Amino acid sequence: PSQKVSIKRTDAVKKSSDFLAQRGIEVDSFQTVAYISNGPTMSELRYVYQQSGWLGIRQLYGVEKWEPLYYWKTRFIIPEQKNEYKIGISPKGELYVFSHFLEESDSGNTIMQDSAFVLAKSLLRELDMSSVLNWELIEKSSIERPKRVDHTFMWQSLDSIGQAHKRLGVNVLGDEASIQKRFIKRPEEWERQDMKTTPLTIASDVLPILLRAALILLVIMLFGKNVVRKEINFRVFIKVAVIALTFQIIASGNAMATFLRNYNTAIPMQILYITNGSIILVGIIFTAIAAAVSIGAFLGTRFRRKLYEKIPFSETLIISAITILFLGGVIAVLRWLEISLNMPLRNPTIISQDMLDTYFPLLSIPAKLIQTLFVTVPVLFIAYSFLRKKIHSNGKFIAAIAFIAIIMALGAGRSFCEITWIICKNLIILAAGWIAIKALLKDNLPVYIAVICLAVPMQ
Repeated sequence: PSQKVSIKRTDAVKKSSDFLAQRGIEVDSFQTVAYISNGPTMSELRYVYQQSGWLGIRQLYGVEKWEPLYYWKTRFIIPEQKNEYKIGISPKGELYVFSHFLEESDSGNTIMQDSAFVLAKSLLRELDMSSVLNWELIEKSSIERPKRVDHTFMWQSLDSIGQAHKRLGVNVLGDEASIQKRFIKRPEEWERQDMKTTPLTIASDVLPILLRAALILLVIMLFGKNVVRKEINFRVFIKVAVIALTFQIIASGNAMATFLRNYNTAIPMQILYITNGSIILVGIIFTAIAAAVSIGAFLGTRFRRKLYEKIPFSETLIISAITILFLGGVIAVLRWLEISLNMPLRNPTIISQDMLDTYFPLLSIPAKLIQTLFVTVPVLFIAYSFLRKKIHSNGKFIAAIAFIAIIMALGAGRSFCEITWIICKNLIILAAGWIAIKALLKDNLPVYIAVICLAVPMQ
């Protein structure tokens, strides 16, 4: 499933600010941050998928459904104060969520529960959620705060999804109504089973991590060996590091639009800038070093000389395009089977538009491309070269690759059925990749690189 977001960040912020201003709130006293937020949680998607498949997800989530798959959320915050507003704007540009958070000690008006109930119903009508009023009211509660009384009302849908129900809560803090939360209330037994730890779940968590760690260790060891043998061209090393560093800085700066997205307002702003800034800086430096080390390790493999092979550009482009279409077709057929037959999945795939979070969405692509070109491509060829050096027969080599594909599949599932389907899918893609290598790519390194780079914008 996918959906389009028809408005920009600036439009979402303006609509949110206008809504608060109409309610007499001085928005200029708040700092704002707008970002794309998911509607359903992955746990909710997983439950709905298990109960009614993709059809159930399409019926519940999307434009003008129970919840959008994702939408613009704008936070209005004051550093070191809990007083905060969150406004959700639907993909069509309409008001979707209005929430307000206060400290327990903040002052407010005190009204009777019946009057608060009237305000709660009025808010639901204002947000075009009047159908919720026909649901079962399962909670009416009041809490006395030091300087106000808060009220909570919770409705539950009459229809069910398996044994689950839709729920929507409204808070009335003092005399102001706002949405508390909307969610799918899943059975507690399902929640326990979903989070249950078994030997299979431990293996699915640990083995892929160990495989990645082994690959990183292999790259570092090969890089060190190349340094000792003086096979590293430090000019190339520095150039790669500078290029990766430059594009990572651009990408990080482009993503600063959502810097305050997860800001805990209990923390002083200075500490946020120091901690988050340090994390971003370390990430930038680490990416640059990883790119340089990966290229340095790659230059010690047998593929190094193939970089200088002269293959006509037109031939490279045509072969790359054919390969992409072939592999894309195989993946599309698998995706069609997955959707048509509701194959067991741990995390149903939702096509999102995360790049909209940034100032300039297109600027996110070059950094991904550089990471692919300077990290993913070299590491893949290093792993390939290592296996080929240890395993000479094609049969054993394919078996080793299949074993790796199985280990990586463990990380994408927890139940036996989920893991089995992912393994089958990975093995089919592996077989298609092997056919492409033998029939189309034929060990031409520039074509390999072109295929992988062309695949990046398609992800």
